[in-house]
Amino acid sequence: MGFDLTGYEEDSMDIMPIVIYSILGLLAVALVIFAIYFYMFLLDEKFTQEMFLERDTKQTLDYNKAKVMFLESNELERGMEKALNRYND
Repeated sequence: MGFDLTGYEEDSMDIMPIVIYSILGLLAVALVIFAIYFYMFLLDEKFTQEMFLERDTKQTLDYNKAKVMFLESNELERGMEKALNRYND
């Protein structure tokens, strides 16, 4: 019960498919890294715009609205009238 090895069978293994698959794999990894970088860049731009531009603009509008409401309140108007009447006399 043994094997009779009488010859050598050549394989059809070539180095070219390994090189091609390696290059394609490296290109795929580089493409994924570039896509993630680009996505993070866009996300950072959106976050920066939301964080600094939109939020600060909203806070400024809210502040100006509160300031106008405070300046138009009745107590302040009465106080200003009293002060003007007092200093005009």
